[in-house]
Amino acid sequence: MSSIVESLSRRSQGDVIFHYRDHVVSVKDFSRVATAIRNYYKDSDSKAVELRVVDRDVLPYFLAAFDGYASRMVILHESFADEVVLPESMSGHVRTIVSRKFLDELSYENVDLSWKPTTSTKWLIPTSGTTGVPKVIEHDFDSLTSKLKANAAKGKGVVWGMFYDVTRFAGLQVLLQVIVGGGELVWTDHRTSDKLVEWLSDKKVNAISATPSMWRKLIMSENFDRLNLKLITMGGEIADASTLDLIANLFPEAKIRHIYASTEAGVGFSVIDKRPGFPVEWLSKALPDGTELKIQDGHLWIRKQKSSQCRQTLGGDSPSSEWMNTEDLVEKKGDRCLFLGRSNGAINVGGLKVQPSEVESILLQHSSVKLVIVRGRPSPIVGNLVVADVVLDNSLLIKQDPHELRQELVDLCKSKLEAHKVPAILKIVDDIPLTDAGKLKR
Repeated sequence: MSSIVESLSRRSQGDVIFHYRDHVVSVKDFSRVATAIRNYYKDSDSKAVELRVVDRDVLPYFLAAFDGYASRMVILHESFADEVVLPESMSGHVRTIVSRKFLDELSYENVDLSWKPTTSTKWLIPTSGTTGVPKVIEHDFDSLTSKLKANAAKGKGVVWGMFYDVTRFAGLQVLLQVIVGGGELVWTDHRTSDKLVEWLSDKKVNAISATPSMWRKLIMSENFDRLNLKLITMGGEIADASTLDLIANLFPEAKIRHIYASTEAGVGFSVIDKRPGFPVEWLSKALPDGTELKIQDGHLWIRKQKSSQCRQTLGGDSPSSEWMNTEDLVEKKGDRCLFLGRSNGAINVGGLKVQPSEVESILLQHSSVKLVIVRGRPSPIVGNLVVADVVLDNSLLIKQDPHELRQELVDLCKSKLEAHKVPAILKIVDDIPLTDAGKLKR
């Protein structure tokens, strides 16, 4: 029976696992806190538990406390918890508030670190909710770690910077990689700044996983290229050629991987050739782990082996032999299959569809563009107008008139896009906010 506690038992108790701003946490420290939480909820054995998260960076202690102990645990950040309709399997659940305050008031007397898991806990993880109310998807420890490198000896010395929301699937993947892979995790506040780069450098961070948008924000920070990154992964958004090239040039010695994953499907596949999309040949044969891909009506479909199959708790079970429609639009172009965007994310301009990511990828080709977001603005005449907000390199703004740069960007779009896809409004802005998940806030 696999669990967080079992994985940590294979590591040296003195190993550092977490770095916070004011202290570090060893494996023994971590286990002590998790055990104290478990003792507090000793009457909740085998019950369903709701983890209502106030402070994300203490969530791992609660996960360890209940994994292998509760029948189910649902992870809900307080910002959206009341929007989620829980399945019947959570009936009669126990709620715990995941906060630093709770840990400060907890008793750490008579903590026995020798306890072992008694059940296989189901993890209920929310979807992003970008297209409606978040749903919860059921996983377990084995399905969540099936694609992770679980070699603590090789992972020792890998220090990850956390740039995902740990209440979501991608953040949990980074956390669990640290737990099963023997690494260390540096908690950040997700706010890019020169001081953050100093913090990452001071902690010898050599591995970062983030969305392409977050990567672009990080690169905008002064001296970011001085980090000694060895492992780079990205996911959650389309990995465009411009961003991949930029990162590869900054960190030529690093292994770069972009991962296709979702809360519903788990980790589907990863691409390591530093090119956008994935090889066309993957459509004609199963991947090494048995995962199969196909394109039908422009959508990417995926079929996974039973061992890595997750189950959607709102909608019933799905046999491993069934194909899952990812709702992502894909097109074949030469030897690649390129992602176009979500099927429900298109902008309707006079009855014609515009994928924001296509316009964004063109604007990112301009050397002065650091970050961009494209979205629709309602129009009484054509339904929607295409609007682009662009963050430019400040050094170039000093040398060139912003009105000239704006016209250059519009002309670039006109040269590469159909007329209805060219932004009707293009604004130069100082910053573009990201969601807690590190994605563009459309």
